[in-house]
Amino acid sequence: MTSSVFRLPHYAFWGNLVWFQVAWLVAVLGQTPWLPGLLTLLVLHFVLLRQPLRELVCVGAAALLGIAVDIALTLCGVFVFEQALLPIPLWLIGLWVVFTATLPHSLNYFYRRPLIAAGCAAISAPLSYITGWRFQAVEFPYGLTVTFFILAVVWAALMPALIAVMRYMAQRSDYELATN
Repeated sequence: MTSSVFRLPHYAFWGNLVWFQVAWLVAVLGQTPWLPGLLTLLVLHFVLLRQPLRELVCVGAAALLGIAVDIALTLCGVFVFEQALLPIPLWLIGLWVVFTATLPHSLNYFYRRPLIAAGCAAISAPLSYITGWRFQAVEFPYGLTVTFFILAVVWAALMPALIAVMRYMAQRSDYELATN
């Protein structure tokens, strides 16, 4: 996506990347008590867009896929969260929206490179979950090594699928995605 989709042109790559890191910290460190902060960051992102509803459709669809995968992993016993109302906590649902909002901006490099996307995700995503585990946001009943490998396999398939969902929804909603 080109920087013209934003009201602030220089936000497209670096701003989105920094925004994601801040939102990740708010979600994982603050969890449920900091949920209003996470929601504020999400609103900020969409306020900066020229066509926020079109991006929300794309991001929302991809986020639903990621949420479904994390729910499946939780129900299979890969994750345990200190939260009883839903299979995964609300802060993680919010984090999925945040992550998928990076796909058309700071992560759009991967749109034409699905194998690189799969490889990078197979390494970086498990490391992100492990960092969350170190911050006591999640527990791994199967242990660190087994969970790492499960997540590596899942994310190697999930990242290209997320990109495919984004592309499909962008075509359906007439939203232009950049393919750097």
